Amino acid sequence: MHEQRAPTRNTLSALLGCPRCHTRLALTHDLQHTTHFTYFRCEFGHGRLTPFFQFLLEKNFVRPVTGAELAALKAKVKFVQCSNCGAPLDLAHDSACRYCGSPISILDPDAVAKTVAQLGQAQARLNTVDVDKLADALMTPAPADAMSPYRIGDLVMGGLAVVAALLVR
Repeated sequence: MHEQRAPTRNTLSALLGCPRCHTRLALTHDLQHTTHFTYFRCEFGHGRLTPFFQFLLEKNFVRPVTGAELAALKAKVKFVQCSNCGAPLDLAHDSACRYCGSPISILDPDAVAKTVAQLGQAQARLNTVDVDKLADALMTPAPADAMSPYRIGDLVMGGLAVVAALLVR
């Protein structure tokens, strides 16, 4: 992510419009667990626009720095760029952005690794076939419907019908 970031950021206009109904998007403040974040939403339910930094906050990829981390950062660096709006922050005087109010935050590698692992496990569950359930479904008596794939005798269609029935559950 760091390699792809732009040297300067354009702040989002307060007059963003919904691409579907063209009404003004409303700035919305939300809470995910204990993390506050903001996004812009269409009041008619057509969707929302979440700035990248706010998305990282929402997913708990970014966290505020601790006192020890801030002291170590101040010893090495004098100025940083606000992750939210791009404004310069003087670490000697600021603990939050003077322009947008965002606290100094860092990417939490442990949170990223945990989320990636959870996504990998979820994908593995989606790709895993429960052989016992499939065998039980194949062994169930054929439905009485004469047009059923079981009655026609097509094993592929019968198997697809069983898989579809399992997916519906």
